[in-house]
Amino acid sequence: MAESTRGARPGTAPAAEAPATHIAPDTAAMAQRFAELAQRSSQLVMQYFERNAQSAGAAGSDEMGVQRAFADAFKQMWQDPAKLMQTQMNMWNDYMNLWQSTWLKAMGMSVAPIAETPKGDKRFKHDDWFGHRDCVLF
Repeated sequence: MAESTRGARPGTAPAAEAPATHIAPDTAAMAQRFAELAQRSSQLVMQYFERNAQSAGAAGSDEMGVQRAFADAFKQMWQDPAKLMQTQMNMWNDYMNLWQSTWLKAMGMSVAPIAETPKGDKRFKHDDWFGHRDCVLF
């Protein structure tokens, strides 16, 4: 079917549509806003942990030190919000690569392995891991 020529005179080409304008975001301002958000979030998390550390005795004992370990881990993560954000982005990138590989296998395409078993690692040597070639997960 022919393209619509509504509004065009006979014998003339239709008028070209104006290109969509795209305004690029101000990445420096966005980075500044994220840094401020991370700083404020870090302060709130620290206040929460300090407040809970003071009342931990009343709430019960943490004999195994689990609460303290989590508090220390969160405190260390929030010391460098940029590194935390980069680590999170790397994790999501790896996750998406894994799903892409899985779907390509499901569609019958040949894909390179996402990870190779280190030499000498015997954990995945049993036939049950590789005996089912029709399974896209292995």
